[in-house]
Amino acid sequence: MTLHEAMAKAVNDMGGGKQRIQDVADYINRHHLYERGDKKPVPVNQISARLNKYQHMFCRADGNIWLIND
Repeated sequence: MTLHEAMAKAVNDMGGGKQRIQDVADYINRHHLYERGDKKPVPVNQISARLNKYQHMFCRADGNIWLIND
């Protein structure tokens, strides 16, 4: 699973709607939805970077993210 797919799954699994970026990172790491090449946990800044690349999938405001389709 790619990181942006893991982010979408985490948001949906957490009930959809707005979710704190930190909570999404914690969920991804806790449920092993994405594995970095170096095997370290996914940091919040990596999720933030991915949000910039996938603006067609996610919205961001005030430390929260949500899926555009929500």
